[in-house]
Amino acid sequence: MLTRIITAIIALAAFFPVLYFSETITFPITMALLCVIGIYELYVCMGMLKCRIMFWLSLVCAAAVPVLARYFPNLVFAVLVLEMLAALVISVLNHKKYAIDLLTFTAFEAMVVLAGFSLMVIVRDREPIRYLLIFVSAWTTDTFAYFSGLTFGRKKLCPEISPKKTIAGAVGGTIGCILSFIIFGIICNGLLDKNYSLIMLAAIAPFLSAAGQLGDLAASVVKRHYGKKDFGKMFPGHGGVLDRFDSILPITLLMFILTEISFIW
Repeated sequence: MLTRIITAIIALAAFFPVLYFSETITFPITMALLCVIGIYELYVCMGMLKCRIMFWLSLVCAAAVPVLARYFPNLVFAVLVLEMLAALVISVLNHKKYAIDLLTFTAFEAMVVLAGFSLMVIVRDREPIRYLLIFVSAWTTDTFAYFSGLTFGRKKLCPEISPKKTIAGAVGGTIGCILSFIIFGIICNGLLDKNYSLIMLAAIAPFLSAAGQLGDLAASVVKRHYGKKDFGKMFPGHGGVLDRFDSILPITLLMFILTEISFIW
């Protein structure tokens, strides 16, 4: 536990300047670095490093899409399509070498990572303040879920996937997310002269919290299937990049949708 706390403090201290200077190139470069590491962790976990063409293409895409998202956002979709086309070509040319289910699942998971980190930049540029809800949602849900599960947790949520997660933890995490969103709105309205609807913030909080918890469980399914405890070891006590961003990436995807229909909130 002490290792986890120390790592979390150091990681947050290093990440807050990235958020503070998110209008600069620091933000997309950081997202690109995390995306590259995440892709590497994914391919290692799934045993697909041997598929070199697809692996290196994914790495190049990972380094490119978060930066493109800031300066050439229209090209992001084209790069993601290129990744899909590459998977199709490889499935044809190497149909005897790689199992089609493994190849397609690897391509799908890589797409989630690429889309998540690139859309994080797009969401930030669309919503220079409200994009922070991505991290508020993930961190508060995780924190409240942990303590509410520790205190009230009796019935398991998905014991075959993640034995430590409880229904009380999931509910507590969602409630914590709602409260944090309301506090976020009050602070922004008071200090930054915004006019955010507290009702709408409270309404979207459960969906973002649920997306984060679902992403966490989905990552656990992958790790359990391949017999891995963590995707990596970059953060002692926490695992790798994907272990820390498994909830943030699906939240980002949902936040992107919300920015597409921003008129409702």
